Amino acid sequence: MNRREGDSYSGDLVQREIDRLDERNKKQEHRIRNLETKAVQNVNLYFIFQAVILASTTLASSNSCHNWWIPVALSLLAAITNFLSFSSDMSKILKSREELDQNLSDLAFTKLYQLTRDELNQVLPGAPFNHQGGEIVRPKGGSLKKKWKRRLVVYLSIALFAAFTSVVMYGCYRILCHPGDRKCVKLC
Repeated sequence: MNRREGDSYSGDLVQREIDRLDERNKKQEHRIRNLETKAVQNVNLYFIFQAVILASTTLASSNSCHNWWIPVALSLLAAITNFLSFSSDMSKILKSREELDQNLSDLAFTKLYQLTRDELNQVLPGAPFNHQGGEIVRPKGGSLKKKWKRRLVVYLSIALFAAFTSVVMYGCYRILCHPGDRKCVKLC
């Protein structure tokens, strides 16, 4: 096999690797969209369930203050289960996004330097390695700013989730135990 045939074979191998990486990225994007959709649906169902709990307290009789703990406990139970589900989904989304960022970085790097996946996997992201007589550095996927921005959005969402839960639980108590208080808004 002469040099040209070897280069052609290597080029075909690299192109197959590029196609595989591109397909993997598309699957990862689809997985992220599915996880995001699932998280949004779970949060929406949680808000609806909390609204039903809060609305049911407005229909309770005025002398049911001794049972204030029932809607509060239901609200707290719903909050805990949905929080765990939300946290799990968000953790998976963040991990998948970081993997996608690395895959996109590797795809661009593979196209630029005509590397196979095996050659690329021999070195960690951010580490230098020798390629065709020169030293190159495999880039890290995604910027640190982007990663922290994503985490900030998740933490703010969790804080809003906790604040909403607190308001609903306090509202359940307040509506049941202080029905004639003029500071409260009448819902029905």
